[in-house]
Amino acid sequence: MTQIFDNRIIAPPTEDEVYPYRRVWRSITIQVCIMILISVVIMLIGEIFGIQLDRSINLIVSGILIFSPVILWLLFSVFPESRVLEPRKNLLTVAIISGLAGSAIGIPLVEEFFQIDRWLPLETAMQRILGFTFTVGIVDCALKFVIVRYIVFPQNIRMRTDTIAYCVASSIGYSFVANLYLISEIQPTYSIAMLYIFSNYTIQLASSMVIAYGLSETYFNNPIPIMLPISIGFAALVVGIISPFVSGLMNSPITTSGNADRPIASLGFLIAVLILSLGLTFFFYTVAQERDQKIVASND
Repeated sequence: MTQIFDNRIIAPPTEDEVYPYRRVWRSITIQVCIMILISVVIMLIGEIFGIQLDRSINLIVSGILIFSPVILWLLFSVFPESRVLEPRKNLLTVAIISGLAGSAIGIPLVEEFFQIDRWLPLETAMQRILGFTFTVGIVDCALKFVIVRYIVFPQNIRMRTDTIAYCVASSIGYSFVANLYLISEIQPTYSIAMLYIFSNYTIQLASSMVIAYGLSETYFNNPIPIMLPISIGFAALVVGIISPFVSGLMNSPITTSGNADRPIASLGFLIAVLILSLGLTFFFYTVAQERDQKIVASND
């Protein structure tokens, strides 16, 4: 009698363990890579190949480009949350309130109260860094911190990367209103509009990474009480370092009839800053997670 061997009977298949959360770093990496690709393509079309558009079409294209960071965030961060076992809540709430806070408080405070365009561009490089840090930087970072702190922290924090997810949401909402205000005010060519959009995207995302790390250390590592103020200060300094460069672009003759000097070099600088900020944050988070694992292992 012939024996029949069936592996399914001898060794029943085992189901792979399902990770219950959205993988934050993978989502951010995809979004950033696509944003870089879009920015490079638009800059090449507008600055290298010199393809210009009619004024009305240019405004429409610029308006569409403003939504690119939001659309990418929705596609790769918000929608995937609904397909995991334990989704993060209130991501949209954080983004919307951050945008409203930027529109109602942040932008008016910087533009109408501090009026940095009238005096800061005339100062030295170091004075501009300090000026942007203690005006734009403190305002932007304090607003984003307060929103994340009082909407989702600590009740929605389960792991270190949760702070990344919520701070990214805040940066997307804040950068959207900043881009909307800026593009509507100066009405640049579509390629320079993309440069501005990517600039605000980089500034807000880089500073939010610092805030996220400060929140994660505060919740999981019980550091000194001034950890959060220090993280906000460093986040503001990030804004202060990048903003003078962006301000130089703003003060160039950028209209539908003229382009900024060296826009490709400007884009390269911003890409390098964005990659560096994400790389450093990933490194510090990895070190922190390894430290947490060692503590748990030693306790066991």
